[in-house]
Amino acid sequence: MADWKEFRDRAKQLKPDEAIKPTSYWVGILKHEKEPSQALAENDFVWAKCHGRITFQTLKAEYEKLHFVGETVILKDGFAEISDKTTVAEADLYSDRHIIVRASKAASVFKHEEVEAQPLD
Repeated sequence: MADWKEFRDRAKQLKPDEAIKPTSYWVGILKHEKEPSQALAENDFVWAKCHGRITFQTLKAEYEKLHFVGETVILKDGFAEISDKTTVAEADLYSDRHIIVRASKAASVFKHEEVEAQPLD
């Protein structure tokens, strides 16, 4: 992946040309079928204007409704997965009210089975 800050700076230039309130944030979610090196147009992202109290759980649920009916998605800032409990305001690491993340399909989930602990010899 290209340098995330460089990608983020390019992505910010692609947001819709709409004003937002000074207390709001732009969130751009790079669509799961796109790679950062391919993102060249506004429609390569799902854009949302939201307040800082919105959690990534809410953003993820909305993205899943639009793009992954019946599947699970994870949102990443670069390589790191963002916790569902993280708010948009907490994710504004650059203090510029622009949060750029990428969507990915969640890894396969294996069925958890109860295993009895065995003593080590």
